Amino acid sequence: SGSGSGGGSASSGGSGGGEAPSDAQAHGRRMLARELEALWEAGVLGGGVSGDALAVAAKLAASADDAAARLHVPNGDAHWQMMQGALAAHGRRMAERQGAAVAGSGSGSGGDDEAGAASWRAPEDDLESGWGGPGDEGTALPYDRCAVGFSLSTQPARVFTGADSVTAGDGDGDGDGGDGRARRLAAAALGPVLLMAGGSITSPNCHFTMNVTLSALSVDNETVASKGTHYALMVTVATVVQMVLVLRQLRAAASQSSASRMSLVTVGMMAQLDAYLCLMHLVGGLLVDSVFNAFATASFGKLMLFSVLEMRLLLSIWKARRAAAFSESAAAMRRELGILYARFYCALLGGLFLLYQAFDFVTVLVFLGFSFWVPQIAHAAHHGTRDPHTPAYILGLSATRLLVPLYVYACPVNFLRQYVPFEPAYGTAAALAAWMALQVAVLFGQRRWGPRFFVPKRWQPAKYDYHRRISLAELRRSRRRAAAAAAAAG
Repeated sequence: SGSGSGGGSASSGGSGGGEAPSDAQAHGRRMLARELEALWEAGVLGGGVSGDALAVAAKLAASADDAAARLHVPNGDAHWQMMQGALAAHGRRMAERQGAAVAGSGSGSGGDDEAGAASWRAPEDDLESGWGGPGDEGTALPYDRCAVGFSLSTQPARVFTGADSVTAGDGDGDGDGGDGRARRLAAAALGPVLLMAGGSITSPNCHFTMNVTLSALSVDNETVASKGTHYALMVTVATVVQMVLVLRQLRAAASQSSASRMSLVTVGMMAQLDAYLCLMHLVGGLLVDSVFNAFATASFGKLMLFSVLEMRLLLSIWKARRAAAFSESAAAMRRELGILYARFYCALLGGLFLLYQAFDFVTVLVFLGFSFWVPQIAHAAHHGTRDPHTPAYILGLSATRLLVPLYVYACPVNFLRQYVPFEPAYGTAAALAAWMALQVAVLFGQRRWGPRFFVPKRWQPAKYDYHRRISLAELRRSRRRAAAAAAAAG
């Protein structure tokens, strides 16, 4: 146990006593752990103290019992004695260097010699008594603290507009300087504002220097809320239009022959795109509170579209192709439904995995996802059947599904650029629109000139021509055969 003067009462909790230390002792141990780590990293303690000793200091700082902490650390007593010796030597050197100043500050704090002596004690005594005694949190350590100085300088704000950035310090001649220009660019959603600062933290007496670089992105929440709400409204309206078109196509494909001529892969790809958009808008609304309501509405619309209407269209096509299985029994019907839903959701999860693994090639994946008319074109050409979709269904779905990628690639003030600075990809947007227009043109060409109009005739399978031209000799021979048959019958 250790006792102190200056009006304080004695407190127990020595290093080997096994009793719980006082609050002052616990504070002293925490300070010891921090100071020990700083001195060891600065090389002040020398090579005699290993890195394992820091574990002992951390154990002792968090433990209520010295002995218990040492028992749980390999070679705990040896490391602790090593630290005691190193800190005691360092304390003696600091005491010789600033003994007069320490004595002066101690005498002024309490008003008498005993109080001044209690404010600073010899390193050996403090180490043995558990760094506590009657002192409070203001009790000085037995060695000097590192004198720290720091400097900080800020850089002009930069507004990212994609590959380039605009410095706020570049004046634009309107009298308000570059800061006004940066604010206007950020308000126009041309990109986030990058704030940067640099500086250094130096301790001359501890021979320590650390360079610091600070950076932060400033996002205009009002712009995100406004433009994000407008975007979500556009997606919601487009989803309602798609619902109406799918309902009309369901009525047009009510017969088995019409449903069998539709491509199952085409409808499945559209449903997967809507499922991904549903998840994307839901996650976006959860991340940005200001647009949650608008994005949740768009996500709910996409959920209804793919999980109810488009799955009903998929079921109609599946039933038309496997009519025998659906007519067998209720168990066979449930089995067919399970196969359909399992294939759809496995493909959905596979697409998510592919998107995660190949996100660097997201543009290629977008082009693949928006090639949903290609399976229908191939299906019609392979089976020699005309496209069963209505013109409104083809044009309406093609136009409304292009809205989201065109907004991302071609809109110069979309809200996404507040978070991810990028340049508008007008070339990619034009290529995607041209690719979709080509698919639609082929579909209408199949309706007009036949499902295989683009396939060379030498590659087409043999097919009887019901509208072939008949020569005059063949006509006469057919008439003679008909007359002979009639005479034989008479």
